[in-house]
Amino acid sequence: MQSLCFNEFFGTTANCVVSSPTGSGKTVLFELAILKLFQITGCFEKLFNAFTISDSSFKVVYIAPTKSLCVERAADWSRKFQILGLSCKALTGDTSLDELANDKRANIIVTTPEKWDFITRKWADNKLLIGCVKLFMIDEIHTLREGRGATLEVIVSRMKAMTQHDLRFVALSATVPNIGDIATWLTQDKYHPNSPATTRIFGDEFRPVKLCKFVYGYNNSNSGGNSYAKQFYMDKTFSKKLPELIKKHGESKPILIFCSTRNIAITTAKFLASYHNQTSISWRSRLWKRPDCNSFNFKNHELKSFAKDGVAFHHAGLDFQDRHMVEQGFIAKDLSIVCCTSTLAVGTNLPAHTVIIKGTKFWSGNDLREHNELEVIQMIGRAGRPQFDNIGTAIIMTTNDKRVLYESLVRGTQAIESCLHLNLMDHFVAEVSLGTIFSLKSAVVWLKSTFLYTRLRKNPAFYPNVISAKYKIKPDIDDKNIENFCEQLISDLIRDKLIKNLAQTDPIELVCTNFGTSMSQHYMKYETMKSIIEFNTKTNKRNYPLLINDILTFLSKSAEFKEFKLKHAEKKLYKDLNQAEGIRFPIKSAVIREDWQKISILIQTELGGVEYSHYEGARNNYLGYMCDKSMVIKHAERILRCLIDCFCQRSDSNSIKSALELYRSLQGRSWEDLPLILRQLEGIGPAFVQKFIAHNIQSFTDLRALENNRIESLLGINKDSSVKITEDLEGIPHFAIEAEQLGIFEFQSTRKFSSKDSYLKVTIKVKAQYLNSPTVPIWHQKRMNAIIITETSDGILLDFRRVPVARLKDSLEFEIKATIAYSSQAIESHIYCETVAGVSESY
Repeated sequence: MQSLCFNEFFGTTANCVVSSPTGSGKTVLFELAILKLFQITGCFEKLFNAFTISDSSFKVVYIAPTKSLCVERAADWSRKFQILGLSCKALTGDTSLDELANDKRANIIVTTPEKWDFITRKWADNKLLIGCVKLFMIDEIHTLREGRGATLEVIVSRMKAMTQHDLRFVALSATVPNIGDIATWLTQDKYHPNSPATTRIFGDEFRPVKLCKFVYGYNNSNSGGNSYAKQFYMDKTFSKKLPELIKKHGESKPILIFCSTRNIAITTAKFLASYHNQTSISWRSRLWKRPDCNSFNFKNHELKSFAKDGVAFHHAGLDFQDRHMVEQGFIAKDLSIVCCTSTLAVGTNLPAHTVIIKGTKFWSGNDLREHNELEVIQMIGRAGRPQFDNIGTAIIMTTNDKRVLYESLVRGTQAIESCLHLNLMDHFVAEVSLGTIFSLKSAVVWLKSTFLYTRLRKNPAFYPNVISAKYKIKPDIDDKNIENFCEQLISDLIRDKLIKNLAQTDPIELVCTNFGTSMSQHYMKYETMKSIIEFNTKTNKRNYPLLINDILTFLSKSAEFKEFKLKHAEKKLYKDLNQAEGIRFPIKSAVIREDWQKISILIQTELGGVEYSHYEGARNNYLGYMCDKSMVIKHAERILRCLIDCFCQRSDSNSIKSALELYRSLQGRSWEDLPLILRQLEGIGPAFVQKFIAHNIQSFTDLRALENNRIESLLGINKDSSVKITEDLEGIPHFAIEAEQLGIFEFQSTRKFSSKDSYLKVTIKVKAQYLNSPTVPIWHQKRMNAIIITETSDGILLDFRRVPVARLKDSLEFEIKATIAYSSQAIESHIYCETVAGVSESY
């Protein structure tokens, strides 16, 4: 395949699209495209003349659908391209701020669609970086049809719009029937927008090992009960069918069985080991072989027991040494069957003769979902060992109603469709914010640059919410239809206060409102943003300040959390946690039955330092609880930051302060008035906090007063550990703030100064200063920003500003004008560290 594509990838610079089966060597094609760019930019000459090329002006961006694939690809290419003087770095959600600044200088950037969306939305900060991109490579482009595919689609369209120079697109896909639509969308190049990209299609004969694929559908023996019960009984059905499938397809060769959960992986291994042990010797030999000797020294007792029958399980929660021993035992053929979770499909190179996907549904957070196409392809891609087999076998076990779906998937007959229409508003606002869309004409141009437009013309029936009377689009789509559609989108977004028209006459001039800008910057969903605006408007009209509990309740009901369902098996857990002492705002109802209540309790258990429940059976929910809590807090921080920006549109400073306090508490993983804020320091855990509390040390100020030897004595630690704590403490901002009245510039009085017709207008000078030495702009991978609020004593906001702490080093002074309505009304100024709990000063 590489030879057949050599000329297209290394002989030209036209855009290219290739469809081929998994394992056929597509990665080499990306490398050829990189080398072609390397050649035409003159870097070969620099290399051969011993010049450094690490500062070359071109960049390559490689997009992969998952973080694990990015890390794997970056490690491989760093090693390969180092000899040519090219650097390669991965940019993912785990990339720190320091790493981000450094990694953006790499020649080859490996990243996910979401991370590149993040970078390109900050166009002003990354204009130079984006302008250097000469080659944009997309792996697994068939993921366009999945939920996250909309992000991939918009970043490709955005790169088309943002880059004025020649930008080459190279896209590789699994076998799909409509790869030509991808080629039409990407086009040949910027000079031939009506010609498709060069396209090559390869079949299964190009796999190094032939793969036989089978899909088996089964009926659920238990039609009643909730989804959890149905899934339980469905898995039991799958288990009973396994021996039959293993006998038919296994050929007594290594088998991987992918299971939907860790617990199912264990119970499946237990079932197979028990079945094998109880089966007659003659029948047993036709299933799989027992190991000649059981020399495994597993820490896990169940593993040790199952291994006697040649069966093991493997998941991320297993001890590292046990995992490694399972992998080595499987490679050495001492273990015949490994029951594992889908994480083994990525990263660990553990191919098998036969792969069985035991059920296509899995728990995502709290929702039961079908595996996406990429996961299925990765799992079946483990079947067939080039060094041992001429053929591999992949088996998918699913429910009868999904059998046809998976048959079309494995045969490559499932067309790629766009899913941009499902959250078009989100991305439309982002493009207005970036300036890509600024008029009706530019909106039409942008929409035509999407894959949605390509497929809408081919298969309009797939997009019923677009082909509707509201948008005036008919199945026989023409330019007028698209213009009508864009007009309606713009009208809806203006109505929702997310964009506005600055022009009084045609043509329209579109910009984002402050709400729309916040939505784009914080990646908010359209539905969530509408509720924030409505919440902001309603509560402002009621003219009362929002308390932390009000904001927490609203936050917990946000659409961002709709995937976090309260499971039936979790109700007892959350009822128990709700009664814990550290829950500041307990749910009043006796039974926890709503999803938002779960979100509220999850947040409060973290902020209040609540211990996990100890009742019998609670441990069964521990893993899901920890995973949910981590994800909920991550979403909550983003939503709160947006909420704070939106609250600045109102004059209610008390509501802003409540939202800020909750945000800082989430950043510090503790309510601000609790000694638990000390956990923010490196090396300080709950046990050390309790020791500090016992000696009345409950804040950073208290801790700053201690000498190192005193800390060593209190905590029972050595000098090096105490030095780390004090050094970390020095990074926490220490502020000073003051305000003074400069003069009166307007005065009106009646007999009583408190009359509504009386007022005093004054000029106030505020001075804020950062007292740390040296300046620490980033602490624990967080940018240190100061929030400065000036208000009246009765909660009217006068001024709000967010300032990097480095700008306060030599003090920051500014003047504001304020109106005093009555004699007891005073002016107050406050300064907070936005990203650290427990740091504030007032004047």
